[in-house]
Amino acid sequence: MSDQIQDIVDRTLDEERLLLGSVLRNMEGFSECMEHVKVEDYFLDSRHKNIWSAVYDFENSADWIDPQRFPGWMEANNRWDKCGGKTYVLSLIDSVPHGESVRYYAQCVASRYRWREAWGSIESFQKELLQAISDPTIQVPEAVERFEQNVYSLLDSDKVSTAQTVGPLITDAISRLHDRADNPELHEKFKTGLPELDHMVWDFEPGSLVVVGADTSAGKTSFAMQIAEHIAMNGTAVAYYSIEMTKEKLMDRFIASRSNLPREKINHPRNMSDLDWAELEKVSAVCEGWPLYISHISPLDIYTLSSFTRRLASKADVKAIFVDYLQIMEYPDDRSEVNSIRILSRALKQLASNLGIAVVVLSQLRKRMAGQNVLPPTMDDLHSSSSLAKDADLVFMIHREETYHMDDDTWAEEHPEKVGTASILIRKQRNGPRGKALLRWNGARTRFESLQHVDPEWTE
Repeated sequence: MSDQIQDIVDRTLDEERLLLGSVLRNMEGFSECMEHVKVEDYFLDSRHKNIWSAVYDFENSADWIDPQRFPGWMEANNRWDKCGGKTYVLSLIDSVPHGESVRYYAQCVASRYRWREAWGSIESFQKELLQAISDPTIQVPEAVERFEQNVYSLLDSDKVSTAQTVGPLITDAISRLHDRADNPELHEKFKTGLPELDHMVWDFEPGSLVVVGADTSAGKTSFAMQIAEHIAMNGTAVAYYSIEMTKEKLMDRFIASRSNLPREKINHPRNMSDLDWAELEKVSAVCEGWPLYISHISPLDIYTLSSFTRRLASKADVKAIFVDYLQIMEYPDDRSEVNSIRILSRALKQLASNLGIAVVVLSQLRKRMAGQNVLPPTMDDLHSSSSLAKDADLVFMIHREETYHMDDDTWAEEHPEKVGTASILIRKQRNGPRGKALLRWNGARTRFESLQHVDPEWTE
């Protein structure tokens, strides 16, 4: 073996050890690594292949929630020997100072694997060419075609071919329609819980990217949280990622929204009566079993979001996530906000498609001056987010005219019909109509309410 090849082998083994050490130190990053290192065959060292397989099996076991159980799990399942022994495996943890480099090392290992595969294809092609020179019956174009197929297979190893003839696709489509007709309860699209909207919304379903755009203080968090509640209360698992607001603050708002207590009492619990405390107990009893997962991560980047969501989709069967909100996510390109939004938008769309979940992302609108006759927002008002408008399957926008006149004491008297009202605008929907729903804004409960009927008692 030449010195150059030996150097490549040594680097490859070092990178494999660093990747495994990073994963063992911080198993939260394993799901993210799976984007790059898909199977154990990506490793050169057989011990490393077995370690990767063991970590994968551990993550899918009942013990995954506590990484400290990994050594005991390895012992109980007799996995140490094939992985080089307990001492070797645990020594990998000390090979890296921390776990933050896990994605980098995963990319390195994946890259080395592909280069080895490419080199193998080249060697095979060379052998066929040499045979063709000595044997005229061997056709050179055939060898070239096989080489091309190997290269394309390598380049597309991350992708699944989606090209099919139309006949089978039509058959599958008709079969799906029969299935939906026979089992409508299994194919319900997501509902917002607001009748004025639900009869117009067709594209709120797994695989869709949904945008909720609003000005500051218009109620986009309340609107999104209200939809997440409605989905969860019907038994579908939902995750809500709050970047700006802590879980505690979000839960204060949740309690005010779900109960019949005004927000002031939640903010000043000393003034609460026994009946008020009983009301909160009712809220707790009703919501206790809901599959609604709340997470406060700040800063939040797209890689962390993807990793957490994959884990929740796998372990809790989460079908929808809410991201509050886009402009305060950690930007992948700190030189350009527009380019960062483009990257994030595309990544969120891919996350929805790959996992088969609905991704609902909240977005700030471009700043508009208060005190003016502010028109309802349009797609042009999406803040630095033209790419978001293109990628989205469904776009909601919230308009509450009173928010632009908070400092005008006479405006409410002159326009009483606009006080406490809100318009939810469907500005884009790929397979459905655009439209507007007029709702009531209950400021005391920070909640949107239907005008078609009186809302039921939320705690009953």
